[in-house]
Amino acid sequence: MDPKVNIERIEKTRVAYLRYVGPYAGDSALFEGLYARLFAWTKPRGVDTSVTYIMYHDDPAITEEQKLRMSICVPIADDIAVSGEMCEMTIGGCDYAVGSFMLAADEFGEAWKYMCEWFAKSGYQPANQPGFERYTQE
Repeated sequence: MDPKVNIERIEKTRVAYLRYVGPYAGDSALFEGLYARLFAWTKPRGVDTSVTYIMYHDDPAITEEQKLRMSICVPIADDIAVSGEMCEMTIGGCDYAVGSFMLAADEFGEAWKYMCEWFAKSGYQPANQPGFERYTQE
């Protein structure tokens, strides 16, 4: 996995998102379908998709699989209207522990475990915000 962790300020960012409720671990077809729907919405609006986020709202260790909530997000400008199945929220606005990983498809759970263990030992206090994954095209 080659983990690297830094503390990084992530500015408040307005995002459009698709919400999914249900099991998601290891379901690559689900993620492909959600991203296809997101990109079908962004393309005609000229939204830059070089950065996307996946926000996890629940802890799978304590939440029933059928009730797990996840949001697939993309940053949007203030002049972009959101409607239909797309919603909007603001993320960021504080310092985050940012882990960088090179992962195989079956290693995402291990990366989250690594980050949780790192954070527990770090001395930092958690914010009242869900964790998320940030994807960048390079």
